Amino acid sequence: MLMVTGKTELERILTWKVNNRGRITKEVEKLIDEGELPIIQKFWKAGQEKKLATEIVRKCCPKVGDEQFRDMRDVLRRSLSQIRGYRELCDRTEKMRKEKYDCKNENHEKRLLKLWELLMPKEDLKARMTDQWQKIGFQAIKFTSLMSGHDPATDFRGMGILSLEQLIFLAQYDVAHAQSILSLSNHPLYGFPMAVTGINLTALVRRLLQCNALKMHFYNTTFGTPTIDNFHHVFCQVFKLFCAFWTRRKPELIYFNNIKDDFEDQLMVHLNSEEANLDKLDVGSFA
Repeated sequence: MLMVTGKTELERILTWKVNNRGRITKEVEKLIDEGELPIIQKFWKAGQEKKLATEIVRKCCPKVGDEQFRDMRDVLRRSLSQIRGYRELCDRTEKMRKEKYDCKNENHEKRLLKLWELLMPKEDLKARMTDQWQKIGFQAIKFTSLMSGHDPATDFRGMGILSLEQLIFLAQYDVAHAQSILSLSNHPLYGFPMAVTGINLTALVRRLLQCNALKMHFYNTTFGTPTIDNFHHVFCQVFKLFCAFWTRRKPELIYFNNIKDDFEDQLMVHLNSEEANLDKLDVGSFA
């Protein structure tokens, strides 16, 4: 399609001078969904983006010069990597979510103990089944009265290994904020169970990912394929934002679900904007 300017729609999109690069990827994705880029299939594999971008720009924009051709190809290549990466990230997170915590799985047990070591480096666990897990916010329900302690593994139901890995990522790579969240969780008035809250927020960010609400954030902030670490980073940012939102409300724990729902509504307003970037978001901008 030729525009009034003499440019094709693809050329117009790929030569936009915008601060939020996610707008370009969003429009490229729209062209793909509408079948406006006949060379490209709905799905393609990693490593094919440069070849695809070269063929598409050459076919759809045959009159551009060599320098502009290279610039447009590189922009399109980036967009294609982001689009494919988002789809693959959705698949990977679902696979992790569906992997249930198994107490007989040695790796699962090691990862759970790793979480304790990261959050409570100065306190050793007395046993695998112990009330100590409640200190980092597990509900840790007893299955039977014969158990000598509580098992935190029961809290992972629904979010599986995904939620455990996100809590570990927070505790390992965002140490200061993890300890700040743990401290807030033990506040005598405004405290909340940290681990269980984290599992709830894993459910939130997973839902945002699956309904494509995180697309603009990833398209604006990643230079190529969004990775699982990028997704874990989103979890960390959302947890920090939730804590700030929670503190502003000065709530009682019985209102947790209502406040979480309000938080999600405010978060969606930001994520739906073309400027979506969770790294720059402050709850002070929330209504």
